[in-house]
Amino acid sequence: MRVGDHRYFMTNRNILFPNFLIIFITILVFLASCTSQKSITKGCNSEDFPLDKIYNSTIFIEGSVHNKETKNNFLFYTGSGGIVWQGEDSTIILTAAHVCNIEKTINTIKSKVENPSAIKHVMKISDRQNRVYPAISYVAALDFDACVIQISKIGNAKALPISKEDPKLGEIIYNVASPIGIYSDAGSPLFKGYYSGDFKFINVSDHKLSLFSLPAAPGSSGSLLLNKNMEIVGVVSSVYRRFHHLTVSPTIGQLRNLMSGDAETVTKHFINFNPPIVVEEKVFLWGKELPEWDIEIESDKKQWKIKK
Repeated sequence: MRVGDHRYFMTNRNILFPNFLIIFITILVFLASCTSQKSITKGCNSEDFPLDKIYNSTIFIEGSVHNKETKNNFLFYTGSGGIVWQGEDSTIILTAAHVCNIEKTINTIKSKVENPSAIKHVMKISDRQNRVYPAISYVAALDFDACVIQISKIGNAKALPISKEDPKLGEIIYNVASPIGIYSDAGSPLFKGYYSGDFKFINVSDHKLSLFSLPAAPGSSGSLLLNKNMEIVGVVSSVYRRFHHLTVSPTIGQLRNLMSGDAETVTKHFINFNPPIVVEEKVFLWGKELPEWDIEIESDKKQWKIKK
């Protein structure tokens, strides 16, 4: 299942435990868990992890589909992500492709309304200062579920690099996410787990994906998986429905391919600027003056023309 799937529901069963067992389990969970989000600057079990240095680099994503004429809302969903590049005027966010690209759902909605052109998909990104940024565009690799979103510049937040080294089997991994929409300037959950290797999952992808022993839930989609050096080694994509401590991610090689422009992608523009804004991030990420995926119509050539 996709952890950002708004249709996902959890089923509860009534199970009775003796009182002493409940108290014992509560003590164990308390001793094994991390300290509170506001004060923590180290990971669990005293491993150094400077959360205070990457906290502002994590963001919250909200998406919706509505009819701009009737104001009817058809869909609302949330996701997570993190900053991977900072330009002069723009910020690039890394998240999961299914957080960005919901075209199948949009087309289904359009097929059921009188005026399909009135259906609008909106994405907005919130930072840790409670500032909200509309998505300008995205580039999504649907094959391995990764996406980069362009927004206006987020200030006072560093970009987190993709690790130059592949994660090692059993390596400790950290994750700051917004499961079930838990996000504010005061805090978000911090999770810790392990890299468990790369595998090919039946009925999921034709390519190998990375497996992490780390919890995730709806809303965690797109959150960054980081090593102790604050480097990205993965992005939360999906979890096993019956055991939420098995998290699937694109491999680090696939993320490198997305960032270098070597992955097959689809793109969408939410906002077109005229005159165009500074677009130096296009050169940084893809190293091309006119990336093929941007040239959907002739007018785009002028929009994405690199400034000399």
